[in-house]
Amino acid sequence: MRKSPKHVVGMVGLGYVGLTTAAYFVSKAIPVVGVDVDRRRISLLSRGFVPIHEGGVEPLIRRALGRGLISFRNDYGALRKCDVIFLAVGTPGLPGGAIDTTYVEAASAEVGSHLKNMRGYPVVVVKSTVTPSTTGAKVLPILEEKSGLKCGKDFGLATNPEFLREGKALWDMEHPDAVVIGKIDQKSIGIMKSLYREVYRKMPPLLVTEAVNAEFVKYGVNSIRAVQLSFINTLANMCSRKEGAKIDEVMKGLLLVTHIDKRYSRAGLGYGGSCLPKDSKALIYLAQSLGVDESLLAAAMKVNDGQAEEAISMAEGLIGSVQGRKIAVLGLTFKAGTDDTRESVGLRLVKRLGELGASVKAYDPGYIAGVQGKTGFELVKNVEECLHDADCCVVTNEWDQFKQLTPRIFKRLMKRPAVVDGRGLYDIAEFGDAGVEVRRVGVGPR
Repeated sequence: MRKSPKHVVGMVGLGYVGLTTAAYFVSKAIPVVGVDVDRRRISLLSRGFVPIHEGGVEPLIRRALGRGLISFRNDYGALRKCDVIFLAVGTPGLPGGAIDTTYVEAASAEVGSHLKNMRGYPVVVVKSTVTPSTTGAKVLPILEEKSGLKCGKDFGLATNPEFLREGKALWDMEHPDAVVIGKIDQKSIGIMKSLYREVYRKMPPLLVTEAVNAEFVKYGVNSIRAVQLSFINTLANMCSRKEGAKIDEVMKGLLLVTHIDKRYSRAGLGYGGSCLPKDSKALIYLAQSLGVDESLLAAAMKVNDGQAEEAISMAEGLIGSVQGRKIAVLGLTFKAGTDDTRESVGLRLVKRLGELGASVKAYDPGYIAGVQGKTGFELVKNVEECLHDADCCVVTNEWDQFKQLTPRIFKRLMKRPAVVDGRGLYDIAEFGDAGVEVRRVGVGPR
């Protein structure tokens, strides 16, 4: 029989990070009170409808609602029974690269105004991605001013960055590389350790450090992943131009010799989403503000931004100029398993193809229409409609239904069966023998 929970968690901000973290906590029988200012979102969640596409989250939320383990509120006063309150609100990027901390500051003010009504020694935990020193320089004074209380005496404050991949967030929660806790006061560390001992049967590797260092860890992890992917794509682009070269074989050697993170070792058309691009830009901005040379990070972003042009170059190698041609694009979300289109190479690609005079049809099973008029493409409802009568197809992400496409399907539907494989889904030799021309990122011409 499971013991009664020691902690009640508050989750302020119910987007990808907040909802996934909340779902994982309730799966471990830890009660959660979710708070968000979006009344429509609260209404949906209260009825068991999860407004994000993240595998496994909705069933966990529905089960928890049925068991009374989770509730959703617009009122910050609902946090009064919570002893650990996570701030998981958004920190969107600004045009110059800095992040907008407006939502973090607003949430801090609301939580601060209710701290006196909370039990014991409540701990506020910044889960949002914030640039180094934000927790100590912005969140702390707001909490103390609004509450009239003193951090370290009346309440605690910490940071606890997340390292979640969209589409695999629950798996990452279950199998973390590490738990990183940034401290403002010492007492919070004991409470955070107690919470995570309740979450995990076997405690993952734990790093306790100052809050500014934990904030740096978050940005460092995402930026080094971005640099690694851009380096691999640079190698892949060279391999694409060398007869007989194969980036997959090159990567086998790199993984054996260097032990780099294999989760970020696949060549393709570049990274996207809400984390790697935004965090790289923010770290570049911070480096510039500190007078530190940011050229390494800037070069990685330049490579990534150029991968859409690489796809077009491969398409033109197959069919000639794309002007006046019908191009099918499979993949508009930044990766399979999500509905997130932020910094999506698919959207960059269709926009650029339109600028070059191509007629573009696009399909993605996770894509929600919303930017079609801005990017100049025709959004269609299925793969067959997308491929019909196309001169070339570019595959930008790896949904299962894209992986399952056979040479026969391409030959039957397309005017000319020519495919740019941006994710390494197809066997070039097999497709070639079946009469389908394939160019794949990182594989030299036959």
